[in-house]
Amino acid sequence: MSGGGKSGGATVDAPSAITAASYLIGINQLIVNLQPLVLGALADTYRLGDRQLGYVSAVFIGFNTLAVVSAPFWVRGVNWRILSAAAVGLAAAVLAAGAKLSTLTAILALFAVLGVLKGTLGAPSFASLGDTANPDRRYAASLISQSLPAAAAAVPVAQWIIPQYGVVGLFLSLAAVVATGLLAARFLPDAGVVPASAGPEAPKAVLLSRGTLAPAVGLLALGLFVCGILAFWYFVERIGAARGVPHGLIGGAVSLCALATVATAGIVAWLGGRVSTLWFVAAGNLIVIAGYACLVVDADLAFVLTAILFAMGWGLAQPGYWTIIRKVDVSGRLFVAAPAAGGLAGVLTGILAGPVIERSGYTGLILSSAGLLIASGVCLLIAAHLGKLATGERTASPVNHISSEASEGLAEPHLPNL
Repeated sequence: MSGGGKSGGATVDAPSAITAASYLIGINQLIVNLQPLVLGALADTYRLGDRQLGYVSAVFIGFNTLAVVSAPFWVRGVNWRILSAAAVGLAAAVLAAGAKLSTLTAILALFAVLGVLKGTLGAPSFASLGDTANPDRRYAASLISQSLPAAAAAVPVAQWIIPQYGVVGLFLSLAAVVATGLLAARFLPDAGVVPASAGPEAPKAVLLSRGTLAPAVGLLALGLFVCGILAFWYFVERIGAARGVPHGLIGGAVSLCALATVATAGIVAWLGGRVSTLWFVAAGNLIVIAGYACLVVDADLAFVLTAILFAMGWGLAQPGYWTIIRKVDVSGRLFVAAPAAGGLAGVLTGILAGPVIERSGYTGLILSSAGLLIASGVCLLIAAHLGKLATGERTASPVNHISSEASEGLAEPHLPNL
């Protein structure tokens, strides 16, 4: 994959473009990562109940998913810089307007618009990182960029902004942070690139064709992975409480999860391009499952160790799914639906987890999570194999012995090793 998308001389591999895309993804995820605080503030200020808060979340996720699902049809035909700047500006304006809203109907409309803008803003940045010469590293870095702003914002939002200024201060603060994305948007490339092996007609190719089988299986693998991860993450606090773990220790374990995810995503960013992406995925899933096995021991520290290993495995495996879907997508368009696949998986997990717990308890939920992770790994391996068949690439060795710098001098750019 060669980096050739340009904007005023910049390419997708330019440090400024990579930084801009990662930053935009970070602020795009900020409202999601702070959602518990946002919903809590809405509930306290406007006396919204759990059912009404559920409507707010469902509207936001639903409209975001619709926008992301549509992205494969337009992401290669728009100017990324202009679209991103417009989406950022509109999102900041909508958040500022949210400070004046007070009815449930208005709040639902606000989050519907925010959902569309989030999906619209995320697609160009996600595609830009996927078009780089080393998407392993770039997606890992983007995972870090999603965690750090939320970690930095959570304390002042919870302890200062909301107590002192309420919902008005919360929405205005979010609007101000989102508006900084206007500076980043100008460094995005106008457009990206597709693999050289896909041919010059790839951006115009029909999405529903034989060549889309590999990325479609990859999206299925991602969906299964997200289901497996969220099945535990949604209920980690409940699992700890059921085991009698002190509330303070549960909170400490959850806080450590963010640091553990950043640490292992950093490892991927460091080793990306030198080690097979499939090894990252396999190691990450096995670490998560090893963490589940720790719950056999009835001790508080076993729960803490489970949470930390879970987060480490999550950070190690997640970028690999995005990367492989990008590498096997010869159209260069279908892979931008990856966030939508994850969003749909999150909705399904929320619907199905309750019945599983009612029937088999948290043990059944954790076993189901482990099974989903194994199934996702198998599907991703199939997607990688199908992708190599589609591009005529020979089976790659587990370790890529050709550095990204050396590969740039090759006359025939090709998909990196999976």
